[in-house]
Amino acid sequence: MKKVGEGSAELSEYFDDSREPLDPNAFIVALMGSSGAGKTAIARLLCEKGIADGTPSWTTRPPGDDEESTSYDHKFVTPEEFEQQKRRDGFILQRPLYGYEYGLPIPKRPPEGKVPLILIKAVVAKPLLLQYPNARLYQVEASIDVLSERIRDRSRSTEEDTDIRLKKAEEETQEGRLVAQRMFNNDGSIEDSLDQVIEAIKNDAAEYRSRSPLL
Repeated sequence: MKKVGEGSAELSEYFDDSREPLDPNAFIVALMGSSGAGKTAIARLLCEKGIADGTPSWTTRPPGDDEESTSYDHKFVTPEEFEQQKRRDGFILQRPLYGYEYGLPIPKRPPEGKVPLILIKAVVAKPLLLQYPNARLYQVEASIDVLSERIRDRSRSTEEDTDIRLKKAEEETQEGRLVAQRMFNNDGSIEDSLDQVIEAIKNDAAEYRSRSPLL
């Protein structure tokens, strides 16, 4: 298991507070989706292909055996590091979850040609839109049968634990549908879903630019 706060040296640029904050009126993509739906995989590919520039949420939750800090999902920090960021007013959204602290730092202005990207829970979608009214909310979904298979393969949980996670996934999916502006079914290949998301980003970014030519 990796230590909290341990991360790759290549990620230092993503955690650099010296970058200029994102304009509140800027276009930004917020990905939502339950565990197993595929939002993290899509976020990773968007960043790897140079399409998006991610802002990872901070969490005091210890990383799992196969987890590490990334530029698009989570930055694992100590409670002291989290508190320091909090005192600097460094979070735009913050809430406790499952006994740990989670906070979304102020997104930074991305390099030329990249779209700002964050991963969120549906419960914070409305507060996000109050601060970034031009955010586009994308939900990645998968059918209950596909989610069940993925969760069992990934977690090796007991049948009872899997049922609890599936119920939670269904609840998150329904919450997301109430606020999502676009929804993507990820039952098939991740490449097909990625292509759909990329096309949506291109269309939404073009529509944004047509309304806000000076931003």
